[in-house]
Amino acid sequence: MDKNHLTQFGWAMQQLGIELIPAYSPEARGRSERMFRTHQGHLPKELALTGITTMAEANVYLESSYRPAFKADFAHPARERVHRYLEGELAVFHCYRCLRRYDANGMIKLNIEKAAA
Repeated sequence: MDKNHLTQFGWAMQQLGIELIPAYSPEARGRSERMFRTHQGHLPKELALTGITTMAEANVYLESSYRPAFKADFAHPARERVHRYLEGELAVFHCYRCLRRYDANGMIKLNIEKAAA
């Protein structure tokens, strides 16, 4: 990441006051680069096609159209790893091993296995 020569996405984040945190592992870089490439490829074209030229118009478009469409295209429900309990708690499993538990507010609960160790 070169802070002196920003990409369009980097420039937009700077304008919004969002600090970019570089990812140095190959796995993290791959995930973030795929996501940035998706947004860099789709969003500017959509903004241009709709005639949006101001930050205010872009923010309205992001909330009303772009974000819901992006979620519909790329969000996929978990097949069988996540368990939702009646009291609202969630647990994430890999096979039969519980990896993480969350309370009804989305806060991480202490794993029983870790508490016993």
